[in-house]
Amino acid sequence: MGKSFLKPMTRQQLAREMGISTKTLNKWIKDSGFRLKSGLIKPCDVSAIRELLGYNPSNMDGIEKM
Repeated sequence: MGKSFLKPMTRQQLAREMGISTKTLNKWIKDSGFRLKSGLIKPCDVSAIRELLGYNPSNMDGIEKM
């Protein structure tokens, strides 16, 4: 895994990486019941969100969920 997996991310950065809008990311996070504090997303939470939403960073096709 690359170094980007070790750094905190903003919601905008994570959404861009996943190929979705920040609004969509926020809605999916809210709908899933995952709780996030404001500000940067901790690396452990980034990993949990990716898994929860079915996103595999090594799969360049994007999200498996939709």
